[in-house]
Amino acid sequence: MREDFKFEFPYKEGLKKVRDVLETDYDPAVLWVWGTMQARAVIEILKSCERGFGKKEQKVVYDALRKVEREVVEQMISETSFEGYSEAEIMSFFATLVNTE
Repeated sequence: MREDFKFEFPYKEGLKKVRDVLETDYDPAVLWVWGTMQARAVIEILKSCERGFGKKEQKVVYDALRKVEREVVEQMISETSFEGYSEAEIMSFFATLVNTE
């Protein structure tokens, strides 16, 4: 990865608080459970929307997810300059970051 390519973790303030908590006797598995519960909730919301309202009305949920995705990406690249990068390089670096960080 090119050294001048800089990504930031999203939700910096919350991340700092989590790291501070992890310096105590807090069990980090609790965070995994909480995150998994939230992910499962979103999946069940999508399924319920499709069953109850049809695929067309799922758009409300998908739009909300896209809003969060955009927020996260904007935070992750806020300190990055893409000058001189091809679109393929940007996507490759971003995919590497998401899969390794």
